[in-house]
Amino acid sequence: MIERAVEFCLQRRLIVILATILVFIYGLYSWTQLKLEAYPDVGDVTVIVTTQARDSPRRKSSSRSPCRSSARSRARPDSSRSAPPALSRFR
Repeated sequence: MIERAVEFCLQRRLIVILATILVFIYGLYSWTQLKLEAYPDVGDVTVIVTTQARDSPRRKSSSRSPCRSSARSRARPDSSRSAPPALSRFR
C-alpha cells in the first residue's frame, strides 16, 4: 500500500507539488481569517474562596484571624516569627 503511494508520488511529481502548494496557500488563508487568539494562559491559577461561618457556642471570640489556629499557637509558642522547617536553615 505504502509502496504504491510512493510510486504514484514519484511518477506524478508535478501533481504532488501543485497539491502541496495549494494546501499550503489554503492553510495560510485560513490562518489569516482566524479570529481566535489561541495563546496559552501562562499565569498562575488564582482561586478566591469566600465562606461564612456561624459562631460556635463554645467559643465566641472578637478576634477573627482566619490564619491562626489556637491549638497550633499553643504547640509552638513563637509560631508567628519562626520560619517553616524547610527554610529554617537559611536564617
